[in-house]
Amino acid sequence: MGRHSFLDGLRVTVEEGDMLPYYELFALKSIIKKVALRMLEELKEELESEKAITEGT
Repeated sequence: MGRHSFLDGLRVTVEEGDMLPYYELFALKSIIKKVALRMLEELKEELESEKAITEGT
């Protein structure tokens, strides 16, 4: 649909068996949480928009 996410271009590669320092794991957890929350917010907005179109409001 041509939709662009704020995540476009973000790539994180962690190979199996990689040992990440605690602070990197904490940072990665924080990033994942923020990404998940943002994705849920985008989904909520999309669903509200579709609902408004369906209801004709």
